Amino acid sequence: MPTLQKDKPDTARKFIWASGTHIGLIRKQNQDLIYPEHDGQDYGPLLVAVADGCGGLPHGDWASSLAIQEAIAAKGTVKDRVLAANKAVFSKKVGMATTLTIVELLPDGTANIGHLGDSRAYLFREGKLYQITRDHTVGHALIWAVGYRRSPRVDVLQLKLADWDRLLLCSDGLTCMLTDTQIADIVKSGTPLEVVENLIEAANKAGGYDNISVVLVDA
Repeated sequence: MPTLQKDKPDTARKFIWASGTHIGLIRKQNQDLIYPEHDGQDYGPLLVAVADGCGGLPHGDWASSLAIQEAIAAKGTVKDRVLAANKAVFSKKVGMATTLTIVELLPDGTANIGHLGDSRAYLFREGKLYQITRDHTVGHALIWAVGYRRSPRVDVLQLKLADWDRLLLCSDGLTCMLTDTQIADIVKSGTPLEVVENLIEAANKAGGYDNISVVLVDA
């Protein structure tokens, strides 16, 4: 994993992003949610997120929607945002759950990451793809997710984005269909929108067994 760098607050970094979600070829409902749901560019602060409602539990689509809504509306750190999402989902008492990976991007290029579940954050730097988050799974079973427990163990990470870096957030509908090498081959070229579209297309060509969601940010 790349060495983290010290902040340089004297410069503002412009972020250019694209996002997309697809039901896939098998599922009857898309239980993923992305934020933002539109393409754009800004100097930040900026929030980006992916949530994947747990398909084996009821109301997965509601869980992911509520988690994103509460996380974006919350104040404080990315951990505070994930905990706010967890409190909202857990309080519904209907057994629903969702993954959540949220990133706060600051004007100096700092990326603060909060994470529960098996959606992923990747960093693409100098031709190499690095998985930043770890999957909260044993085998194929989730052991941590938003709504599972009252007091979850939220993973919090920080990295400093450099020129030409790309930050990728995705649900497991992408990573279960494509290897990291295949993902890197697609991420290495094209605009953010082209990359998002190409990743979703490739995952569907590989089988499309699950909902596929992608957010890509250029630093």
